[in-house]
Amino acid sequence: MGLPLPVPTEQTRLVEAAREGDRTAADDLSRAVWPMVRRIALAVTGNPTLADDAAQDAMLRILRALPAFDLSRPLGPWVRTIARNVAKNARDRTEGPVEPAAPEAVPAPDLERRMDLDAAARSALAAFSELTPRQREIIELCDHQGLAPTEAAAELGIAPGTARATLHAARAELRRRLLADRPDLLASLRDA
Repeated sequence: MGLPLPVPTEQTRLVEAAREGDRTAADDLSRAVWPMVRRIALAVTGNPTLADDAAQDAMLRILRALPAFDLSRPLGPWVRTIARNVAKNARDRTEGPVEPAAPEAVPAPDLERRMDLDAAARSALAAFSELTPRQREIIELCDHQGLAPTEAAAELGIAPGTARATLHAARAELRRRLLADRPDLLASLRDA
């Protein structure tokens, strides 16, 4: 008696169709994984401009490597591994520290609110970019992608206790940097 075959997921169907040359499936798959690839690249590089370049490079590698992807395995960890490796290579090739680019303006009802949101976004991006690459990775995996610290540990090849400690330290450091740069946030948090 053999093992039951896994039920194909929508992503599995997209991968199969993209492998057969279906450009629409390749586009749909790209759109589905792009946000995750971009967030990983930003977490690893700490710089939006460098992250955009790394994410685009990672997407090309993912699409080129689809024929080698094992359909019996989940797609997410495979994509995250490629994105992380490409971003690490891009970060390592960069000479010296890279200043984070200013975030795009967020539409707001009025100018004062938009300026406040822009300032908060710049502060958050600066604080995030000052974390260590490992801290940015663990925050990306746990806080953005929703992985448990033990799952993030397996993906990063580290011990679960190390992942939990790194996540705790990263959150504390991010909080410290944000509050140092924007003391008004503490009052806002107390009011909320």
